[in-house]
Amino acid sequence: MSATRDATDAGERALDRRSAWALFLCLAALYLATAVGLPDNPDAEVEFQTTRSLAREQTFALGETPEARAIETLAFDVVRGVDGRVYSWFGVGQALLAVPFYGVGVLAAKVWPAIQERHAADIAYGFARSEYFEHLFVGLRNPLLGAWTCALVFLAARRLGASRGSSAVAAAMLGVTTYLWPQARASLNDVQATWAFVLAFERWLAWRRSERVLDAVLCGAAAAWVVLTRVALAPAVLVFVLCILVERARAGRAVALSTQAFVAALCGGAALFCGANQARFGRLFETGYGPMLEAGTFFSYPWYSGLAGLVISPGKGVLWFATGVVIAIVGWRSLERRVALCVLLVVIAVFAPVVPTQAWHGAYTFGPRYVLPAVALAWIGVAPVLERAWRSASRPALLALAGLFAFGSAATWGGVAVDTMTHLDLAAQCAREAWPDIAGKDERERDEARFVALQWDLRFAAPFAHWRILAHKVREGNEFYTPRELFGLDSEKVVQPGHAREEGFRHLAWVDLSQRLGGVVWPVWALLAGLFGAGVALARSVSRPVGTGASRRSSPTPASPN
Repeated sequence: MSATRDATDAGERALDRRSAWALFLCLAALYLATAVGLPDNPDAEVEFQTTRSLAREQTFALGETPEARAIETLAFDVVRGVDGRVYSWFGVGQALLAVPFYGVGVLAAKVWPAIQERHAADIAYGFARSEYFEHLFVGLRNPLLGAWTCALVFLAARRLGASRGSSAVAAAMLGVTTYLWPQARASLNDVQATWAFVLAFERWLAWRRSERVLDAVLCGAAAAWVVLTRVALAPAVLVFVLCILVERARAGRAVALSTQAFVAALCGGAALFCGANQARFGRLFETGYGPMLEAGTFFSYPWYSGLAGLVISPGKGVLWFATGVVIAIVGWRSLERRVALCVLLVVIAVFAPVVPTQAWHGAYTFGPRYVLPAVALAWIGVAPVLERAWRSASRPALLALAGLFAFGSAATWGGVAVDTMTHLDLAAQCAREAWPDIAGKDERERDEARFVALQWDLRFAAPFAHWRILAHKVREGNEFYTPRELFGLDSEKVVQPGHAREEGFRHLAWVDLSQRLGGVVWPVWALLAGLFGAGVALARSVSRPVGTGASRRSSPTPASPN
């Protein structure tokens, strides 16, 4: 009997792996097809320059590229280290994981040197450019990690007992009806932090059942990598680790070999974190954010305003950019109490450092990027809700779910078709028409106040304004807009994007490669079509399993509480 059950479980796990691969391949093709590729904001360029230095010079200090010199001149997101060189204040985990992608870019530059040279002869934002293919391939990391995150959400939902079908649909909806897609096609570190957190959570669920040392090590290493990528998530990681250790202690497994391996992996990550800080800034716990913390601007914002902005504001609220998450709360109530409580505490800990900061909105990005890990973890609760709705065949419930996901799709696809920087550039120009006399001691401070006001004004809200911009692009075929047309303001002043990448569809990597650099892109589309086709073929093979036993089961045996 035990052998039969083991065989059944092994068959289920094999089908789950194939399903996860199918989901990953389909979403990776979609995300790569719409990828930005090159950095879409200065933060991403700073992170890239750290990766370049690691790959070329084995140091975290910025090198001697045109972009690095511009960053140093502007003192943008960098501080001077103990050796007098300039360092980014972003997490080193983001740069380290990108090094292999940089290496692929180096090889591509050798194969197509003419494209590399054309890019180096170009200017963007008033500064010279360099290393086209290195930038491009580093920028393709987030699309892959975003697709991988959805596959991990699928596996986690399966480990918690949801059916394969409901888990797959829930994970796919995370991929195409939330702001994960617009975030993943861009280049900031929130996607990598989200991927690492979901990986740690999924490996924890596997570890609880298997007691395998490898699962424990991967769980600990992934949790450490979250902090190495975004130090602001350290409180959430601490809560996650404490939940695991308390559960292990209550189950009498506090000194088990796998627990020791988990703690060892965490200690390894902590050593890397402290070592990098010491080497750059001369102190174990100095990440580079120290001057900003000392200025008192990080935690001086009214927390209730920040929380409301993250949840309900039209420009950045989760309920607008990940609408389906509202049903996840219902789903988590039916799952194992200890796991559900852990997720709840982690979600609170993700929000807690963000809500009292003036930058709660995440600045020039699509959606509330700082809380993306909370959205991805909470989304696992969507699967059981879908399953109950299908089993009950309740027409109102199914229609309500369809409506939620349809709204989410409309918001998400608008953020892909029109670049966030295009929208925010036009919105910032028109905001001066909407609020000419807003409070502020100088024009920069007034612009910052206007930016916050944009997040609360439905006329300027990203999900809707993107579609109006797209309609103009398609209908008029130009980049000349009016505040009345875009945002309903009483002004006919003509505004246009301030940078070339915001015109037309040049924000898409492959359009930019073709139009600006004269590259041939049909092989790219052929490759992406192959990836998508392989994913569809895998999904079809899972939906029509052959044989008996494990192949006919739809849900795994839920993990037993420790």
